[in-house]
Amino acid sequence: MTHLPSTLYTIQTLELAIDKARARLEEIEAALAYNERVATCQDLLQAEKQSLQETRTRLSDLELEAASLSQKIDELDKVLYSGKIADPKELQERQIELEELRRRQQLLLENQSAAQAAHQAAAENVERLQLDLAEAIAERDQLDEGMTEEQHQLKALVNKKLKERKDIAKAIPADLLKQYRTLRKRKNGVAVALLDQSTCTACHIEQPRSHVQRVIQSGELSYCIGCGRILVGLHKE
Repeated sequence: MTHLPSTLYTIQTLELAIDKARARLEEIEAALAYNERVATCQDLLQAEKQSLQETRTRLSDLELEAASLSQKIDELDKVLYSGKIADPKELQERQIELEELRRRQQLLLENQSAAQAAHQAAAENVERLQLDLAEAIAERDQLDEGMTEEQHQLKALVNKKLKERKDIAKAIPADLLKQYRTLRKRKNGVAVALLDQSTCTACHIEQPRSHVQRVIQSGELSYCIGCGRILVGLHKE
């Protein structure tokens, strides 16, 4: 004759193992779909590439401005030293203009130097981040390989335990199985609790002696007076 509490406890043990395996499978699926380190490296690299492009554009603009300014200085130099300007006032104005252009040229050279340094730093950062990304991808691929293997093992485990559960559940009346499922939903997945001597291991409430004897000696269902779970003797097979 089937000992119903023990059989339900066996079913519950299988279902808890299935729940645990399925939870881990969800974690693996999420990890395979998204790798935080790779995503972070990609974001950092993209941002630094944008910075590199900005420094390149800035450097190019300064080079064009420097070329234009140098041309103006050369042209003004030629005019001043050509002797064609006879008016002293105009000559002085042109000399002042030339001095201003040369001050601008000096400032521009300083800006170019700073822009070149920024561009070089950005280029080095891009190179470093590319190496970081390659390392992250290699690490991810290695982890993915291990997780994929674990995924296959867990799926096989779930299928095996589902079959075991299905076979064992045939011995349980349909109405009792429904009652067990309802209780399991209400009790956070644990519908059947072990009785350790006279104490329910789920809620730690001590049971009356008569209750304990019924759990140990009878194959009928007995419920914890505290939490309402189905009780099964700790050493009951």
